Amino acid sequence: MKKLFLMAASICYPIAYSQVGVNTNMPDATLDIKAQNATGSMRSVDGLLIPRVDRERAMNMSPVKASTLIYVDNISTGTATGQASNVDSFGFYYFDENLGKWIKLNGGSSTSATQQPFTAMTNLSSGTFNMSANNNQQGVTLFEFNISNGNLMMPPANAYKDRTISIRNSADAAFGFTFQEAYVTNQIAVSLLTTRSIMFHSDGTRWYQTAGF
Repeated sequence: MKKLFLMAASICYPIAYSQVGVNTNMPDATLDIKAQNATGSMRSVDGLLIPRVDRERAMNMSPVKASTLIYVDNISTGTATGQASNVDSFGFYYFDENLGKWIKLNGGSSTSATQQPFTAMTNLSSGTFNMSANNNQQGVTLFEFNISNGNLMMPPANAYKDRTISIRNSADAAFGFTFQEAYVTNQIAVSLLTTRSIMFHSDGTRWYQTAGF
């Protein structure tokens, strides 16, 4: 009889305590964390410390469930590819299971004291826009092309959400653009004249022309 009672108690325990409280005996949610010192001049730290990982770790976690939250504190490891294709700066990221990748929360910084960003890449001769050439560092904003095949293949917009870039034509003739997404008429420039520049922004679905000069 005693064993039966203990078994029943063990089954009911998670039901009776389905809400967990930290620093409180009466939680108001599934997990309710109260500050130990909500006011005053105490020096002890209150807060929630999210797991800190490098980019290589973010690349290789599997399987990752939706809404998983991490803080990336090192982007010198791994590459911004696959599920880590958006991991190009320090900061908080949550996992989108439908997209199969980490999504950046606002507020991440792009560099550390030991890592200085690029500001431009010049004299690029390939007709394919290769983001991996700059290791996807967010500091690179201007790409100067001197191509001879008359056409520049842009990367897929969904892999570079929230990136804004400028492209300059340093060749002696105009070159056109080829995109992997569909565009309506007059939505985007068909070509770039010599010595001119154009700015694009990706919203994760397609590239948009935001300026030309």
